Amino acid sequence: MIRKNMIISFDDTDSRSLGMCTTYLGALLMDELKAYGKPAGLPLLIRLNPTIPFKTRGNAAVAIKIETSEPEKVKQHVIQRIEELAQMEDENTNPGVVFLENNNDEVKNALAAFSNGLCNT
Repeated sequence: MIRKNMIISFDDTDSRSLGMCTTYLGALLMDELKAYGKPAGLPLLIRLNPTIPFKTRGNAAVAIKIETSEPEKVKQHVIQRIEELAQMEDENTNPGVVFLENNNDEVKNALAAFSNGLCNT
């Protein structure tokens, strides 16, 4: 079996009024994704601007690194859990998830450049 390195990042599953927590979902997924592969280290907490007026609760995203031979099953599981747990009853909750399967240096450099461009504007 060919094992792939995958990065999964997600945000905006919570609600100021209804609860939930994106970092809680990250903790659940870290445990659950062991069924599909080996998590690489601890999850990453990506702190976003805490003063932005349209944030949900804590305004942090989560990224999980995993080594897996079943990337499609990982994607299905993550999407299912987001659909189950995100507080979609709140109109300000707009979850997003990104799956990065080819995290080579070219991709990492492009993401870093994009991120730096956003931070410098």
